[in-house]
Amino acid sequence: MSIRPAAVLFLAALIATCSNELEPTGAITVTLAKGAAWPDSLAVAAIAPLSVTATGPNQAVVTGVALTWGSTDSSVVTVTAAATPLQAVVTSRRPGSATIVVRVAQDGFAPVELRAPVVVRQRGADSLLTVTDTVTIGITHSAGLLDGASISWGSSDAAVVNVTAVPGDATQAMLIARTSGSAQVTATVESASGHSELQLPVVVRPLQIVQQPLGSWPASINLTASDTVAVAVLDALGQPRSGRRVTWQSTNEAAFSVDSQGVVLAKTLGGGELVASVGAAPFQVVELRAALQVRQKWSAVSAGSDHTCAITALDGTGYCWGSNAAGKLGLGFTEAALQSAARPRRVATSHTFTELKVGESHSCGREGALELLCWGSRDRGQLGDGKCSLTGMGSGAGCFPSSEFPVSIVSGGALGSGEVHIDQLVVGGTFSCIVNVNAGSGSFFSRKVRCWGTQDDNSRGIFFSDSAATATDLAPGLSASANVVEVAAGAAHLCTRTDDVFWVQCMGINDHAQLGDGTVGNDPLPPWEPKSFTIVGGDPVNPGGDGYPTSGLSLGGSHSCALDPSGVLCWGSNASGQVGSATPGDVVFPTRATVPGQVVSLANGGAHTCALTTTGDAWCWGSNSNGQLGRGTAGGTSATPGLVNGGLRFVSLSAGAAYTCGLTLDGSIYCWGANARGQLGDGTQTDRAAPVRVAESPQ
Repeated sequence: MSIRPAAVLFLAALIATCSNELEPTGAITVTLAKGAAWPDSLAVAAIAPLSVTATGPNQAVVTGVALTWGSTDSSVVTVTAAATPLQAVVTSRRPGSATIVVRVAQDGFAPVELRAPVVVRQRGADSLLTVTDTVTIGITHSAGLLDGASISWGSSDAAVVNVTAVPGDATQAMLIARTSGSAQVTATVESASGHSELQLPVVVRPLQIVQQPLGSWPASINLTASDTVAVAVLDALGQPRSGRRVTWQSTNEAAFSVDSQGVVLAKTLGGGELVASVGAAPFQVVELRAALQVRQKWSAVSAGSDHTCAITALDGTGYCWGSNAAGKLGLGFTEAALQSAARPRRVATSHTFTELKVGESHSCGREGALELLCWGSRDRGQLGDGKCSLTGMGSGAGCFPSSEFPVSIVSGGALGSGEVHIDQLVVGGTFSCIVNVNAGSGSFFSRKVRCWGTQDDNSRGIFFSDSAATATDLAPGLSASANVVEVAAGAAHLCTRTDDVFWVQCMGINDHAQLGDGTVGNDPLPPWEPKSFTIVGGDPVNPGGDGYPTSGLSLGGSHSCALDPSGVLCWGSNASGQVGSATPGDVVFPTRATVPGQVVSLANGGAHTCALTTTGDAWCWGSNSNGQLGRGTAGGTSATPGLVNGGLRFVSLSAGAAYTCGLTLDGSIYCWGANARGQLGDGTQTDRAAPVRVAESPQ
């Protein structure tokens, strides 16, 4: 024990003169107090000195009393007595709190105790690392405290954190974060003060890869198109990390590729995953994956009774899907071999198409102005190849009621012994028409309509030639020189507008006033017999109804629509509200259908109507038996136009018997409504009350 002189004198006098008073305890009581070097808090992996002062009675300083040092939780801090009296070393091991306990442990002294709390806090960035981080840590200590000490470093899991002592300074170590997880970084210290072991808990989190901007990667890309995708690399705290090399990969190189700059190129139809990765061994590799589908880009779509055809924008290839009755998909399969196709399938021809239109049971497509092909049912002469006589269907050599392969009707501009130059293709229920420009030759302007095909066995429909080669130009105008400005076909009627008159004329069946001339049927003949050209509105000077149609002709099953300067006009059957009037029944004159926005085109279906506005919105009304109005529910009728669900923007619409299809701004096709034969093309035969995208994956 080392006691200062004044204290010695004081104690000697005390023992000599007051021994009787000390005998009850037989001990000296000293007071312990924290010295100046006493931390109230420490970071993990710190070594700090501790000191106390001891004072006896009358505040005499005691310097040589023996002390014991300890901790209430040695997993948080350990305390080791130093070689110098009244001093110790504290080592912090993990975050938490503990109490440092100092006791007087010497005979002749009362067992006085000093208790002082200490908080160990988590270190900063070196306790939370991101994969690929390299940081240097050190043992916090007072100057000279670790002089001559032997220090060794280690990691409880070197695969997570690799630890290496810094050359020339054993109090520091370099940490390399390799993979996500947690590990204990340890530092073992052997010094004059004794043995100490420090533990630094380290959590390693992986790098993060996020789309840049968030959610910007496309889910699909059109065939032959390219797009650029980008990512941001973030650390464990969500902060950007620059300089990290991103590797790009496509899981289906046949469908699409991606280069080192994130440029994606669509090569063939199909799908896969677009993968962005960061890291390489021995570091953890992190990936961001997103599905990417290469889609077909379409230029046109046509909906029929229960089959649909479309043209690709890339090369004009024709595809059809839905019912294959009478081989109307043109795939080379009879209905017995293939009843239907729920996804687009390529038409079996090397020809490409400028226009492709479908009817009830047949399809036709033109390639430029000089080629025309048709396929499907020919039982009404609708193909135009003249194979079967209308007076003897099913009889005669070479008469087959249908063709599952496209049949050439016009080849090189030759139609029979004549010549045609096709400017437009129009297809009705059981008939076909072309608009012939300049009669195939000459520099003068001439635009005539020529049709073939005829009514059913009950004389319902319209009557044309059974062969395109023998068909003659129609004469809807007042003079033989009149040119057709516009023409549209319905199930069994046809409407035209010529340049020599300002009115629209219609012909064909009028059993529900679809000709719009103020009558129903063809009085006094039976109402189902066809009628020749008659004026819509009845009187060209004072027409009946709400207005006079001037453009945008569109015909459906038993109703007709058109545009005038004020909007939409419709007439004919209104059994389901398809004319836009709340009063059911036949509407004999054009009546106003109120559509929000400015309408640019119309599409009439079996018993419903749709309008396309300048904003690309689709509005539909009429029968909703199969969800063909696209409002999200099926059933009932509506005479009020309603917006099609989905927020899509269309450039064209086509209405079938009980379904609707639309071409969007990006060249996609969406369909909704009846789907029992797969006519929506989404790969199912389930009706859809809201638009679904046509599935363009390879067949």
